[in-house]
Amino acid sequence: MGNAGIGSWVERRARAAPDGVAVIAGDRSLTYAELADRARRPKGELRAWCREHLAAYQVPAFVTFVGCLPRNSVGKLIPAELHNDAALAPPPPRLNRSGR
Repeated sequence: MGNAGIGSWVERRARAAPDGVAVIAGDRSLTYAELADRARRPKGELRAWCREHLAAYQVPAFVTFVGCLPRNSVGKLIPAELHNDAALAPPPPRLNRSGR
């Protein structure tokens, strides 16, 4: 996937095989087209809310959802890493003392 990220990968799969099954959860499934639509929807809804409630210059040109923001050891945001997909991935799960 490289720097493109999971969102770009899903969009490419949605174009290439829109009816292919992307997610199965119990007895429900989503195709790549449905998954891509769901991923785009919240961004559009957020921008629509911004257009209704904010001045035009405050409405973001684009919206990106990330797992977590890059922070340094004291918890401050690291702006230089905001364009690095690897830095925005969710942190790995913490292990308990026994290593599990």
